[in-house]
Amino acid sequence: MQKNIGRLSRWYYSKKESIPTKTKGNSRDYKYPWRRNCLIYHGYLIKVFEGVYKPCDDSYLLAENLEVKDDDNVLDMGTGCGIQGLIASSKARKVVSSDISKKALECSAHNAWCNRAVNIQFIESNLFNNIEGLFDLISFNPPYLPTSKKDEDFEDRQVWDGGKDGLQVI
Repeated sequence: MQKNIGRLSRWYYSKKESIPTKTKGNSRDYKYPWRRNCLIYHGYLIKVFEGVYKPCDDSYLLAENLEVKDDDNVLDMGTGCGIQGLIASSKARKVVSSDISKKALECSAHNAWCNRAVNIQFIESNLFNNIEGLFDLISFNPPYLPTSKKDEDFEDRQVWDGGKDGLQVI
């Protein structure tokens, strides 16, 4: 383990089975349901709730390039599962994680609690509507995928729907 990441993480690592690399169609999900939709990134145990954006290459690229300095105030806009906020919280004085989705905020708060990140505040907000204060760094991985009328049936589309050309939120 890269660092001490709490009792829950040690318990997670102590299981004999390896960490599943995929969540659907994996028989270990049924044998070990506590592993469903979990991943480990830079020593952080991250659980992704249903309907919350699961980190992909774009999330990892952003996390790898966050340049957080000691004592920074960081805004994690559109927090999703909270991966950016967790990475920033290791150095920042304070992190404000915001999202329009209550599910995403619950997921992000759960992950902060499991990883003992105590310097993160959670705010439900549509972009900057409920955000106050000044920030040294703003991290935002907006929904950017182009969509069409046929995509309107998806329940969780707000996590990836960037409008007709993918630039609606940007």
